Amino acid sequence: MIKKSIYFCFIILIISCAKKIENDVSVINDLGPTVILISLDGFRWDYLSKTDTPNLDILVENGVISESLIPVFPSKTFPNHLSIVTGCYPENHGILSNNMYDQEWDAEYYIGENSDPVKD
Repeated sequence: MIKKSIYFCFIILIISCAKKIENDVSVINDLGPTVILISLDGFRWDYLSKTDTPNLDILVENGVISESLIPVFPSKTFPNHLSIVTGCYPENHGILSNNMYDQEWDAEYYIGENSDPVKD
């Protein structure tokens, strides 16, 4: 089930990269610079050169790509993404796994079946 969800999200990402979106540029410019981070979880460093990926190639040519990332330990999705965003190691931001416990709600959050990530 998780693999299907990840595959679905990846397909949506590719489709959205292929579609030209027309927006009012003046509104976007008023907000300041925009940074879009695309993280391809489990995507080996050499996959871009192993197959034809024209839309990703355009993004690479017009943006920035990292060629020497070292994942944090533990090598799991959520701790690594939070480290990218915060610049902190897991021992500093506190997320050590793909699931987490919220003391205030006395609940554990995770991705998967029977998960309830949203609380009112």
